[in-house]
Amino acid sequence: MWKSATAAMAAALTLAAHPAAADTFSPANSTAVFEGTLTILYTHPIPCAVTMEIQTNSAGTGAAIVAGDFNGSLACTLFDMTLPFQLDAIGGGMIIQSFQASWLTSCGPIHLAVEWDASAQAITFDNQSIGRCGLIDGTLVKTSGPTLTIAP
Repeated sequence: MWKSATAAMAAALTLAAHPAAADTFSPANSTAVFEGTLTILYTHPIPCAVTMEIQTNSAGTGAAIVAGDFNGSLACTLFDMTLPFQLDAIGGGMIIQSFQASWLTSCGPIHLAVEWDASAQAITFDNQSIGRCGLIDGTLVKTSGPTLTIAP
């Protein structure tokens, strides 16, 4: 169950308004779902089962995380992201623009640099700071959708 019912519509409007001219996300106008375990490192590690949906815009010049879910313990289910998050391609990864969430306190907005493994179709958060909410660590692997190509 996605935490943001209107995220897809908001993402479409945001992607149309702010394309990253030099970036390439292909195939254009596609949706991919990523799943895995992300650990929130606060006072102690809290592993969460996470699902995120990424949509590319119709021109293939932008993408956004438009839906997401944190599940597992009660602490995980309280983690609520403020979607959508725009994605910018960088060499070897992506920047998640203005990541913002609430979990015990407000987390962000903060830009997160994540690694992109094209062959594994995986996104890795490598102990990324999420502000007052601690760190986030782990990997999400594509479970459905087309093979994505991301280039700056």
